[in-house]
Order: sequence, then structure tokens, then C-alpha cells
Amino acid sequence: MSVVLVLKRYGITEGVLAFDESDRARSKSTKHIYKVYKQKHKGSGGYVNGQTIVLLLLVTSSITVPVGFFFYMPDPALKQWDKEDKRLKKSGIAKKYRPIKPERDSAYPTKTEIALGLLKEFKVAHSLIKIKGVLA
Repeated sequence: MSVVLVLKRYGITEGVLAFDESDRARSKSTKHIYKVYKQKHKGSGGYVNGQTIVLLLLVTSSITVPVGFFFYMPDPALKQWDKEDKRLKKSGIAKKYRPIKPERDSAYPTKTEIALGLLKEFKVAHSLIKIKGVLA
């Protein structure tokens, strides 16, 4: 509702939608924050627990306003399979003897799936806004 008020207040009728993602590092010992997972820390080269937020921004000639967001988290089963597959590949195990890739759990959507969902939500909630383009 607050986005609707901001768009009305500034008289926004058109703009460009842009997707962005942001990694937010938290503490190494954090475990009880929503969608927190182990991430590579770019500054130190080590690992830290953190969150990834996928943002949908409306960019106009007068303002840029966030109009949607969603927390991303990789599928733990796929992550574990990938780690084990790399270990087996490194040790010389042929592909036909390695475990097959598990199906993706719908509880852990990809960033692309999240972006499409945010786009659909925006279209429903703000059908009067003319979109000139989408940046992803």
C-alpha cells in the first residue's frame, strides 16, 4: 500500500523496472534469521552466514523506488549434491557412477523464478503503470 501512495504522490505513470540482488553478510554464528545460508565473503575470501535479497525497482525520471523484494536461498539438497559431485569428479569417478542430480525443491526458487514472480505481482498491483522496459 505504501508503494501505491508514493507513486500517487509523485504522479508516476511510467518507468523502467530493474532487478537487483544484494548479499547481506550476517554473523558467522547466525542460524535463526530467515533464509540465512553460508556465503562466500568477498572481502576476506572466507565464509560467512548471510542473506540474499532480490529487489524489483521502479526507475522513473524523478525517483527510483523499490516496489518488491524476496529472499533467495539456494536449495540445500542441490548444494550438497553439487559439493559431493565435485568431490567425486576430482577423485576420477566416471559420471555414470556418480549420483544423479536431484529435482529442485519448489520451496527454493531460483533467482529467475523469483524475478518472474515479482514481475507478475507488480503487474497485478500496479496495472496502470506503463512499463517502458525491464532490466535484469
